[in-house]
Amino acid sequence: SNIQTGLDAIYGSNNSLARLGTITSGIGTIIVQFIGANATVAMRLMTANYSSMTGTTPSVTVASTKSGGVVVSTAPPITYVNTSSTAVNPTWQPRGILPLLSLGSPALGSGITVHAGVADTGSQQTISTAITNPDVPRCLVFTPSGTTANVTAVQMIVTGTDANDNVLTETLPAFTAGAATAVTSVNAFKAVTSYIQPACGASVTITPTCSPKLGLGIPMTNDGILTGFLNGVRESTRPTGTASTIMSKSLVQLSSALNGTAVLIQVTPN
Repeated sequence: SNIQTGLDAIYGSNNSLARLGTITSGIGTIIVQFIGANATVAMRLMTANYSSMTGTTPSVTVASTKSGGVVVSTAPPITYVNTSSTAVNPTWQPRGILPLLSLGSPALGSGITVHAGVADTGSQQTISTAITNPDVPRCLVFTPSGTTANVTAVQMIVTGTDANDNVLTETLPAFTAGAATAVTSVNAFKAVTSYIQPACGASVTITPTCSPKLGLGIPMTNDGILTGFLNGVRESTRPTGTASTIMSKSLVQLSSALNGTAVLIQVTPN
């Protein structure tokens, strides 16, 4: 079992199998068979080390019973494309392969308060402290409360970073004057550095929370989302995708409510 553990650490699980050959009083052979992904490839040189052995100094050797190799299967070449929007931080995705993207375990967006509600003072305010970053890259929601009949059609400005830690600034859509209508960013923010709240109306408070719209982490020319999984269960309704060649604007939203469990998205890179 110790040898199998070592092989798994070197070659990955389910790629090799160690079994006993002929062993008498601790002397004999252990046969290592390469299986799975390693069954048809040339393996690098193996060396044998030993430690914590007692008694007569043992000798351990590695001998191959097979030389050369026989090609038993072939596969066509796979083209990889850089799906990152920044040249210095490429993200290589196989074209024609359907990757399963892990988006973390996002909580219900309305339950994440990015900052406590800020009351209007009649002047522009810049908020840069006591900020709670989103749990995963996702869009932001700003909601007016208080005397919402006084809400004015002003625009919040958010500065933060995208999933690749690039600086990201967005001017959100204007609030609807005299209404409690929330506005949502079109970018997925990994972190929020600060945001600007203009004078928005007497006795009005603005509170930023998180949206159920998640950053996909790769740009898409077209909506290539095929399916999604929440906590290992496939969504019965295909997730809603927002395609953009700008990575931070490439979004996905599940039909199910997020609940802090794993979200996986299968997508065709394009």
